[in-house]
Amino acid sequence: MVLRENLIFYGIAGILFAIAIIIMLATHKLKINTIPSLFVALSNGYGLVLLCIAFGYGFVELPRRLWLTADPGYGYRIKLNQMYKEINLCAESVANADASLDIYRIAEENINHDMISKFISLCKNKADRINLLKSSLPIPDKYYSSQPTNKMINVVRKTDWSTCTLSNIEDFLCLLDQTAEALDQCKNFVLATSKQAERALYDYKSSFSNKIKPKITKIFKKILSIILIVIFVIICCWGEVTLVFSKPQINLLYAITNSGIPIGTKQALFTFPYISFLLFIGGWTLINARVGSFYRFIPHATNANTLNYWAVLICRLGPTIGYHYLLQIGVPKTSFGEVMGIMDDVSSIGDYWNYLSPILMIIVGIFVGFNLWAKIKNCCSCFGNYLDTFTNEEEKNIQLGEEVLKELSIDASNWIEENPRLSVSSILKSYESELKEFDTVDI
Repeated sequence: MVLRENLIFYGIAGILFAIAIIIMLATHKLKINTIPSLFVALSNGYGLVLLCIAFGYGFVELPRRLWLTADPGYGYRIKLNQMYKEINLCAESVANADASLDIYRIAEENINHDMISKFISLCKNKADRINLLKSSLPIPDKYYSSQPTNKMINVVRKTDWSTCTLSNIEDFLCLLDQTAEALDQCKNFVLATSKQAERALYDYKSSFSNKIKPKITKIFKKILSIILIVIFVIICCWGEVTLVFSKPQINLLYAITNSGIPIGTKQALFTFPYISFLLFIGGWTLINARVGSFYRFIPHATNANTLNYWAVLICRLGPTIGYHYLLQIGVPKTSFGEVMGIMDDVSSIGDYWNYLSPILMIIVGIFVGFNLWAKIKNCCSCFGNYLDTFTNEEEKNIQLGEEVLKELSIDASNWIEENPRLSVSSILKSYESELKEFDTVDI
């Protein structure tokens, strides 16, 4: 089934690509001898789009997260909100597992005699593994209330097992594999998230003491956040703007690299640290991003597929960062630039990319910085914005996350019972009282 879906996807993409080439040839925007350059340009364009999205997200979200989590109470609530989301994913995975096991029982009873031995030999161990993974999930059963969400379930349910073929069994095997992997991911991620939430609660508990470490940590995070924002605006964002107007001479990086400082010193103090920093931002974004259920980083439990995708994306991102750096310092005429610069052979791509890339990066940064996507979703529903960017519904979710944390962590439960100020309801009341005091101040 997956192979058929992939073939259909790539077939449609190939047809659309062929139509686009025909249109470009007919309108004289592309020549036959530049078609190979088009493939290279599209490959480079993919890397540049990835660069803009990674930097637009990372350069805004990292300092924003540092600034917000400098408040231990807010950082604790963020982790609980994340835990609630994992509970929902876990509930969906359990619902998918129950539906898959129901299909297995129905198939075992109704499958034709010729295929039953093949079915049992291929599927029984996988079904047993799903049962084992379900029983090992750390979340209590009362939190599992969801409907199956895997679209393959509805497809496999339509199978007539009395006349099934080997292809039908292969489709069911694919469903069992997906279900088992989702359960395994949920188990690992819930445990990892609960440890992070417990650590955030401990940090919040420590903030009530007179120790100097929590205060220094808070100041350090806010200073580091400001430094990252300054680097983003002055160096990266302004560097992109200079590329738009083809004036790298007014770029700070250009001024440094074309100064009288010895080459070795410039490379050691500016080039290598700057490119390494950009790679760190790109890698941080890729680690914190999640694409569906097949790409997500789980502490100490990331699967091989995610690591493979991450390595491929980093290998695509790294050369693009190097090429972009060469453009910003005004050195496009290099052997490396000859390969990447082949985009210019296709005018419809090369001529406009310098305008589109900074715009895309800035748009992504604005969406992340002002949390516009969440606000757009709120505008389409009945939820109003609450304190500290949390909605009323999210506050309920956070409280549910705390309930689960208390069941998973004895230490967290004891801390909250000993000091009720640590509970999320008390944190929310303290924020509300601070806001009321601010509203009553005469200006």
